[in-house]
Amino acid sequence: MKSTDQFRQLFICAASSLLIVACGGSGGGGGDGGPSNGSGISFTGNTAPAQIDESNAQSIGETSGEAVRQAAGTSSLPTAVEVQEVDLEPVHRTVIESAQLSTLPSGVDVSSGVCTGGGSANVTFSGPGQNGSGRLDSTIVYDNCVFNSGNTTFTIDGTVITEDSDVSNPSSAFSISYQNVTVSGLGFGSQTLNYTFSCTNASVSSTCTQSSTFVSSSGGTHQISDYSISGNTSSGFNGTASFSHATYGTVSINVSGLTYGSCGTSPDGGTIAFTSSNGSSGSITFSSNCTVSGTWNTGSASGSF
Repeated sequence: MKSTDQFRQLFICAASSLLIVACGGSGGGGGDGGPSNGSGISFTGNTAPAQIDESNAQSIGETSGEAVRQAAGTSSLPTAVEVQEVDLEPVHRTVIESAQLSTLPSGVDVSSGVCTGGGSANVTFSGPGQNGSGRLDSTIVYDNCVFNSGNTTFTIDGTVITEDSDVSNPSSAFSISYQNVTVSGLGFGSQTLNYTFSCTNASVSSTCTQSSTFVSSSGGTHQISDYSISGNTSSGFNGTASFSHATYGTVSINVSGLTYGSCGTSPDGGTIAFTSSNGSSGSITFSSNCTVSGTWNTGSASGSF
């Protein structure tokens, strides 16, 4: 059976990319001007390499600009996007402990063991239970659950789903998905978490990735993942990520000096270069008057917009 200590160490190892949030203000809603989160965290769009050409380069570029804002938004997910470090390891640990307290087939109230300061936590799962072997899926619903332990107190509200491909195998695949989960009391106001942390081998942190889906201003549901981005909305964001457009597919993006504030969910400065594994590529430059310009290259033809 996988241990709480194992998962705790796994999340600590991933802290450098996961446990940083944007500074200033509390989360919730979409009031910070960032794009809205999707209704859940699963992405069902196109994950094939994008074929970048004159028909889609501008759309890929503009939507990837919103994707970076999604990763940076105080109402979205914790990522390496600004300077305020936040330790969410207690939240991850509480989720794992909540699942491990459950040993019955369904409808288990684990409030007394988790919500020591009030509220409730209920677990339903399918599979063999923590003491068996095979796939185990848990759904944990927190209702203003207040966790008190020593000097740590926080409130968690929302749904978390854990999936373990073999609960008896420490090296099996594992994922934890936060679906509109609000966390408050850890020294950074209120944050709404909408992201998935998954590992192909739960014993090796290098096999783990994080991702978030979001709904763009045009209405499509897209995904940003494997992000390493630093900066802020005024001085500009810089870094790299993988971006999957719902219709056109996946590209690697290189972000340079992206600023936000004057153009709603879109950048008002900076550039993004995007490339596909099939060799096609493009770039987009955002202007303060909320217009864009850019280039595309299919490998055999090129142009601008």
